[in-house]
Amino acid sequence: MKLSTDYCTIFWKALICFLSIALSACKSEKELIISPYVKKYAGQYVVENEGVRSRTSSERYILTPNGQAERHKLEKSGGYGEFRIEELLRGSWTASDSLIEVELDTDSESFERRVVRRDSLPPDTLWIHESVPGRSLRQLVRF
Repeated sequence: MKLSTDYCTIFWKALICFLSIALSACKSEKELIISPYVKKYAGQYVVENEGVRSRTSSERYILTPNGQAERHKLEKSGGYGEFRIEELLRGSWTASDSLIEVELDTDSESFERRVVRRDSLPPDTLWIHESVPGRSLRQLVRF
């Protein structure tokens, strides 16, 4: 009986050791996937249509430095009311030098970086939707 107990103990110790190594490898692999552009472009963005924001509705993206994304669709009843969340979608996002790609529960979108110069103002960076003309992201807060 003592012999089988020893094998059982060795088996469980080996299994725990294997699982801890596998989990640490997965964690480090996940960290390697996040590009420096994800950290660079992380922040809160507002969606504009033809460069205009609505006074009664708002759509915003929260893009975190660890690659998680949320899209909030907000509505308010009147001009002076408070916004309330009408829709909240979660997912992930990736970025390269000139592209942000957002994958949500039911939707995916891609935005291309463009530098816009207006008169004598400093240049502004907009993220233009690849397939919907006039839809763009403007960064409100950088994380």
